[in-house]
Amino acid sequence: MNILITGTSGLVGGEVNKLLNGHSISHEVLRHPSCIDLRGYDTVIHCSAYGNHRFQTDVNEMIQANIINTYNLLEASKKDKIKTFILIGTSSEYGIKNKPMREDSPCHPQGFYAITKHCASLLALEYKKYFNVVVIRPFSIYGENEADHRLIPTIIDSIKTGRKIEIVNAFHDWIHVSDVANLIKKVIEKPFSGILNCGTGIQTDNVEIVGLLQNISGKKVNMIRHDVPLSNWV
Repeated sequence: MNILITGTSGLVGGEVNKLLNGHSISHEVLRHPSCIDLRGYDTVIHCSAYGNHRFQTDVNEMIQANIINTYNLLEASKKDKIKTFILIGTSSEYGIKNKPMREDSPCHPQGFYAITKHCASLLALEYKKYFNVVVIRPFSIYGENEADHRLIPTIIDSIKTGRKIEIVNAFHDWIHVSDVANLIKKVIEKPFSGILNCGTGIQTDNVEIVGLLQNISGKKVNMIRHDVPLSNWV
């Protein structure tokens, strides 16, 4: 089995790369999606994306990275007859729901990132006639090597430094990045075509996360709390 991974500088792609290295599974990293040659590969894991960090606001870049690069990779996969294409989507494709999100829930993405990622999912699923396509939609990923500005690293930094932070009491379904990578490995081993949500089925308030980290550290977080109407995200 020969596997090609995109986006290994990101949280999920990096974890998948590490996991496959640990299991001595043959794979390579694609760093420039514009130069695609998939001859000799049978599996593509497309983790590369733009717009999921708050500082990534360039809409043109979102369209290029999330839609056009995905299309080019799909076309190369078709040309070179790969067997399985795994796309990392996002739970944001569903939009705001008042009940738990299922794989067959209608999608109402809001914002350019969610919209472009959903376009990528629709594109990928259209290629099911040529190879197995799996769209994995993770919920709120956390773990080692997270960006510093994300919630859990921000809380940990506040615990270490005493820096004041602002916390909104929003819900998330937290999933550790190693669990996401292990799901991807299982899909590689037993491929199928379709959508897979990746979460725990448990939603947690951000303020609860603060409490957990305070209990672990024995220190109090210097926090300003902003209460908002809570919406379902699980």
